[in-house]
Amino acid sequence: MVYPIVHEHIIPKISVVMAVYNKAPYLRQSIESVLKQDMQAFELICVDASSTDESLSILNEYSSKDSRITVYSTTYSRIPAITKNFGIDRTKGDYVFNLDADDYLRPDTLSKMYIQAKTTGADAVIPDLQTVSSSGQKIPPFISGVKGNRKILLTNRQAVIESLDWAIHGFALWKGHMIRKIRFEEFGVYSDEYSARVLFFNCRKICFSEGTYFHRFSNQSLTGRISLQTYDRPETTRRVASFLDEHSFSQRNVNGLHFSAFKDCCFLLFLSKNLAAPNLAEAEKRIKRVYDRIDMHKVRKSVCTLTPGRSALWSTEGKLKKYLFVLLTFLKWNSLKRIPMKYFFT
Repeated sequence: MVYPIVHEHIIPKISVVMAVYNKAPYLRQSIESVLKQDMQAFELICVDASSTDESLSILNEYSSKDSRITVYSTTYSRIPAITKNFGIDRTKGDYVFNLDADDYLRPDTLSKMYIQAKTTGADAVIPDLQTVSSSGQKIPPFISGVKGNRKILLTNRQAVIESLDWAIHGFALWKGHMIRKIRFEEFGVYSDEYSARVLFFNCRKICFSEGTYFHRFSNQSLTGRISLQTYDRPETTRRVASFLDEHSFSQRNVNGLHFSAFKDCCFLLFLSKNLAAPNLAEAEKRIKRVYDRIDMHKVRKSVCTLTPGRSALWSTEGKLKKYLFVLLTFLKWNSLKRIPMKYFFT
């Protein structure tokens, strides 16, 4: 007989939140990486969003063996932030860490982050990040500190700037009371990328630690498989631009993000031919909603400047002739749709 592991009277120092939807092939590795941490004072809160595979069964199997694991089952939502917030609202730890259900941790990651948090008084601690393939092989990028420097401490505004092109990543250990108050914005598949910048802005101090977050790369890339979910991406970029503008960040970066959002709209129009017919109208609706809110004057200023702002998605260089791109910003929506975008992106 296998008896459950009961950890009585342990107040969790860290709450690990795992939002789960159809991740059965990777879920055991992810959970095991938490259970094998050299720090024991944690809780693992798993929220299954009505998976149609064996994910919930796997979660229940582990929770029956270890009292630190709590499993919840919710209705499906296409927006991962809703599932993550459900878990965050139920955390008890001094710090909260979100672990994607197909990612995993080095065994010392929680302890290294916790020690840095207590030593520095930082509101966010960022471990190293190693990207891995679907089979677990290491692939670029590897991110450690700021350009390899883990000793640096960042202010809130510095962290936001460094995150614009993901020179630092957003898989951070957050102060519990802060993330429980702010939570994640719930507007699309990529909303956690927006929320990471908001959380950084609300920190007094951000530091870095040893330990490694292994982030599994999916086939959903700029030139890879296209789905309706991808059409949430430009809205995330536009919201980051608005957030920076609202809080008086450099106009160079604000303009660059408007450029990035607009170019992504054009790129997704180009890719829309690959969508199934029932999804095409919804995809164009999402693009137009962003297109109508982009400041085209800021786009033009970004294209014409010699020192464009930082952006994770698009720069003003590349295959697209930037001054021809300026002309696209003067077109109305119906005219833009008729432009053969393949000439700009192939």
